[in-house]
Amino acid sequence: RGTLRYCSINCQEKGEQGRDDDLWCLLYMLAELRGPLPWATVKEGPVILEMKKKVELEELLKNCPIEFIAIGQHLMTLNYYLRPNYALLYRLLIQVMHAGNFRFSDPYDWEMKSSIPSSEECMNDFEAECTQTQSSTVVKKTAKEYNPFPAEFFDEDPFGF
Repeated sequence: RGTLRYCSINCQEKGEQGRDDDLWCLLYMLAELRGPLPWATVKEGPVILEMKKKVELEELLKNCPIEFIAIGQHLMTLNYYLRPNYALLYRLLIQVMHAGNFRFSDPYDWEMKSSIPSSEECMNDFEAECTQTQSSTVVKKTAKEYNPFPAEFFDEDPFGF
């Protein structure tokens, strides 16, 4: 029911999986992008499980942005029935992006820079649709800070879960 390296403690204990389990998986993967997980060389499932239970967030995320600790702290408050605070998680990840000067339009490592449109190029269609009554300052600000994921989206719970 999951790769031992990345699955949540709950998943490894064969509990019913929920949204929080997916987010633990994401956090483990993000942590590993910055360095090996404490259990990276361990093969035995029970040993990995004990290591996950004992590791402090500060140790697990020592090479990560400080916001990741807040993400982990939030995940520790959740269980199968509780809805994660997606707006909080979104804000924390946006803070990481801003601190690292990253943009949604930045190319992936495997993309050629010349084939990737800039943020302003991404906004050309948007600017063409703007009416004359809109301020050019608003359009310029939007072009520089183009974000396909508005923060308000993460506050919504359309299905009531």
